[in-house]
Amino acid sequence: MNFLVSPTEPRDLKEHEHAIVDSYCEQVGADIVLFTERGTITIQRKTVEDFVASITDGRLSKSFPMMREVSQYPILLIEGAFHYTFDDKLRIGRKGSRYTKQSIQKILWSIEFCEGMTICYSDSIVDTIRKIHYLQEWMDKKEHLSLKIRPKYESSWIVPVYEERLCYFYQSFPGISIVRARAISKVFNNPMEIGQAYADGTLTEKLMTIPGIGKTLANGFMNFWEGKT
Repeated sequence: MNFLVSPTEPRDLKEHEHAIVDSYCEQVGADIVLFTERGTITIQRKTVEDFVASITDGRLSKSFPMMREVSQYPILLIEGAFHYTFDDKLRIGRKGSRYTKQSIQKILWSIEFCEGMTICYSDSIVDTIRKIHYLQEWMDKKEHLSLKIRPKYESSWIVPVYEERLCYFYQSFPGISIVRARAISKVFNNPMEIGQAYADGTLTEKLMTIPGIGKTLANGFMNFWEGKT
């Protein structure tokens, strides 16, 4: 889980056990580069003060095309929080700047929607390192299914095969994600087997033998089958 970091980055970042200091980052307009299973990630890390300075002198806009050229996932990571004066001027140190809250928001929208950069935030350099690891782990996962509760058929073909229709049916039960539905389909190859297990009183017991299904989910499954929920 090593990552490349620019020689100009802070010591805490460069001396991290997984960091590899490499001038390649500067060559591609980035401060940090990750190589993941899904592609290269380039990251421009900016404190709020440096973010404002790089907008003013044009450095930030020059780095974006370089990052997009070598990376499928260019990211602007803003470290720290935006603070404003009573008249909505961005505070830099103890003083207000010429940037208003509205102008900063418009700049961020331009970066995200016009430049195609994903914007992330961190609280500190320690939080930045933590999020680099989170990002690496997330990008290296084979599947991301946490939001796939039951939106539609998930099929590799125009017409879903039987197994896909079966999993789709099982996802209609409370708490049954696509992963759990696949596990259930290996035990109950068709809904009739659910009915048979219910009739002979073994449904809850059989459900609890399936990985990821405990007593609460099994009872919820039973109640749904009986029409109680």
